[in-house]
Order: sequence, then structure tokens, then C-alpha cells
Amino acid sequence: MRVLLNGVENNVEEDISVIDLLNQNSLPADATVVEINGSIIDPSRFADEKILENDAIEVLRFVGGG
Repeated sequence: MRVLLNGVENNVEEDISVIDLLNQNSLPADATVVEINGSIIDPSRFADEKILENDAIEVLRFVGGG
């Protein structure tokens, strides 16, 4: 199915959760913010929150440095 991921159209499998999407992209859930259609998803819901056709998903990852 098609989704917009960080402004780029992507195809993802059906019935995928937020945590599955993060794992497929090697992103750590504990340092990542996920927004779907303008709403930030609580990390405790990453496994339960399903991605739907045409969702606009923004994934932000926190990194340290200096």
C-alpha cells in the first residue's frame, strides 16, 4: 500500500504497525518520534498503531553530538 514517509511516496506491506516500520528501517523506537497525519503517536502504542493506505508519516530521530 502507498504511504507518504517523510515527504516521499513509499510502498509498505499491508497490516504494518509503527514498530514494524521502524524495525524495517533500522530505527530505534526509544529515540524516535512518529507522527501520522499530524498526530504524534505515543511510543507505548507503536506496536498497536497500524499504518493505513495514504497515511502521511513523519519520522524524526534524535541524535546527540557536539
